[in-house]
Amino acid sequence: MKRIVLVGCGKEKLSRPAKAKDMYTGPLFKKARAYAERIGDSWWILSAKYGLLDPEEKIDPYDEMLTKKPKKERHWWNVNVRNSISCNLLQWIEVSGPNVRCVPAKFVCLAGEPYLEFFEISPEIRKCCIIEKPLAGMGIGQRLQFLSLKEKRRA
Repeated sequence: MKRIVLVGCGKEKLSRPAKAKDMYTGPLFKKARAYAERIGDSWWILSAKYGLLDPEEKIDPYDEMLTKKPKKERHWWNVNVRNSISCNLLQWIEVSGPNVRCVPAKFVCLAGEPYLEFFEISPEIRKCCIIEKPLAGMGIGQRLQFLSLKEKRRA
């Protein structure tokens, strides 16, 4: 089973164009990135401006927050992310055998709930994937603590 990690973007950013993985400079993003790189088969960034980002994609800095967008813009952001994930699903799920057995992908979501609403409008994704939200219900301090503990356990 492939493990795909989704990391939420961060408010703190570089002031110049950079690869997405380097753009976000806050401690929560850095810890989530390190965790994602350790546990994932691949990882992606959920950006308030760009949607689903390959960490290697070069982007310009921006000042947007998903939670500050009007409801209609958030809806289209969710549709965009859902479509991007749907386009990649065949790479992430494993199909094998004469009876076409499907091994689902596991999504580990390291982003705030507003960044994960696309799963609610995505029955096709939920049917062929396992969705794990280890940071659900946690504040920023708790998230940092959780990710720091995961880092220490590895060392």
